[in-house]
Amino acid sequence: MIQRIQSIYLLLAALISALMALFTFAVIDAGGDLYTLDLFGIHYDLYKDQVELMGFWYLAAFVGIACSLSVVTIFLYKKRNLQITMCKLNLLLYLGVIFTVFYSGEKVLEILEINLGLEGELHYKLGAILPILSVILVFLASRAIKKDEDLVRSADRIR
Repeated sequence: MIQRIQSIYLLLAALISALMALFTFAVIDAGGDLYTLDLFGIHYDLYKDQVELMGFWYLAAFVGIACSLSVVTIFLYKKRNLQITMCKLNLLLYLGVIFTVFYSGEKVLEILEINLGLEGELHYKLGAILPILSVILVFLASRAIKKDEDLVRSADRIR
């Protein structure tokens, strides 16, 4: 049922997850060299070409699963307890994505400074905020589903 507020929250979370593929999470400026961190890995900008230094297939998989889970959760509107469980799983996936993004950015900066001796600056971009927005939306959806479940239970008690 798309008219329920939790469905809107979950749909927005899925759309934001899809947008994560388009935005850069962070940029590291190390002595004029640019390293970008996005959903698919860490890239080195070399003469307007991007060379992939490290792939993040697992991060892309987490985001894909979380996006799919949000959409599937919308259509389980008759099974509210299962919806709540799926929202909790979705929250864990998004928290894993957030941890990976911020940890990877700091780790790449540390590797550049230790191994290559480059002083770098880490700048987080819009892509780093998107998983945080998804967490907020999934949490709000979970809360709205819980309110629906409480409402149904109170109506059952009256009967």
